[in-house]
Amino acid sequence: MSPIFRWCMRHGAKILFTIALVQLLVGLVPLIALLFSETGHMARNLGYSPDNSDFPFSMHLQMVFQTVVSAAFPFFGALVIDRLDRWLAARDAEPGA
Repeated sequence: MSPIFRWCMRHGAKILFTIALVQLLVGLVPLIALLFSETGHMARNLGYSPDNSDFPFSMHLQMVFQTVVSAAFPFFGALVIDRLDRWLAARDAEPGA
């Protein structure tokens, strides 16, 4: 096996966690840019202004949920891998195992 493959398999949980963080940040950047676009402040874009924004608050909320859900999958994978690694290490360290 190649050294890159072995390194990736050894650090799979860390890699997935990093991917989840990057995916969350990359997903939130357009939302933040949209919130502060055109007016320079957030209130009008969230639909709190008297003239009603073109982009209602429910759409912003939906974008946040989509971003969090898309980042949750690699995070869950990292969590499972980390717990399995810890469980296997504890099982191997038990005397008489």
